[in-house]
Amino acid sequence: AEDAADQVKPAYSVVPTKKPPVIDGKLDDEVWKKATFTHLYDFRASIKEARVKADPATTFAISADDKQLYVAFRCDDTNVSKLAKSITTRDGKLWNGDNVEIFLNFDRSGHTFRRVMLGASGAVFDAAYLQYGLKEHRWFDIKGLTGATDIQSDHWTGEIAIPFAGLAMNSNSTG
Repeated sequence: AEDAADQVKPAYSVVPTKKPPVIDGKLDDEVWKKATFTHLYDFRASIKEARVKADPATTFAISADDKQLYVAFRCDDTNVSKLAKSITTRDGKLWNGDNVEIFLNFDRSGHTFRRVMLGASGAVFDAAYLQYGLKEHRWFDIKGLTGATDIQSDHWTGEIAIPFAGLAMNSNSTG
């Protein structure tokens, strides 16, 4: 038997669904009501010993069916009126504004991965990376990738649907 201290708790869980969420940026679908939202940690805290939750908080949840991966975000913000959301085109420079990013690593080596972004505007960005991120391929388009956001007075939420077929992988793959 494994010692309890040796057991690794998953960083997040994927909630299976038979009824996909409506990609409208609102987290009112049944699947998100069942999901556990996980806190992101402040990336600057990586230089410290202890992990520090991001402040203001950003949380996420993941779901999937046989065809797509779904990711929901809630981004608390003390000044929503100043969200940078002027980029509204697919594959625009969303990194110049408020956004969330997902990195998908299929082979666990880090050699190749996919990057998906959702801007506060609801626009999406995707790219493929090779050689540990040294080569970026913006020509890579995930067919059917959709995203949407909903901006409230003290936070914004977003949903992304990522078709497995557009990633050239099966829904039962691990990574």
